[in-house]
Amino acid sequence: MLKFYLSPSGMNFFEYTNIYRNIENLGWENTFIWSQKNFQSTFIPSSSFAENIATGISRADLFCAFLPGTMNTQMEIGLAYAWCREIVLSAPDSCYFEDPTAESCLYVELPEVTRFTCPRADLPAYLKDNYLYLVDIPVSV
Repeated sequence: MLKFYLSPSGMNFFEYTNIYRNIENLGWENTFIWSQKNFQSTFIPSSSFAENIATGISRADLFCAFLPGTMNTQMEIGLAYAWCREIVLSAPDSCYFEDPTAESCLYVELPEVTRFTCPRADLPAYLKDNYLYLVDIPVSV
């Protein structure tokens, strides 16, 4: 079963939940699920929370994030680059992949990262069309 991590960057809880559930409906496993309290402006992450995120990223075959992101998104992308087999970055406009400034350098400069533009809701369909080769297909005897 393919394992994925979906960064919540730029999403609200309901949008995040809808997208990760649609990806799970492909038969894929989410390695870390952000809870509703994590989206509240008063949420203060603990070190154990950060460790859980890092563990989720390290267990993933596929890392997905939407741009524009935050500093936390850049941290997630860096961890994913070190551990995951595939990284997918999506943005509503290609301009996020064209400006190699310090703020967006990870989005533009990292090699072997898939970058594409689409509405967030289209991510599950894109993944289904482009990443089925990562799924372990049982061998019939």
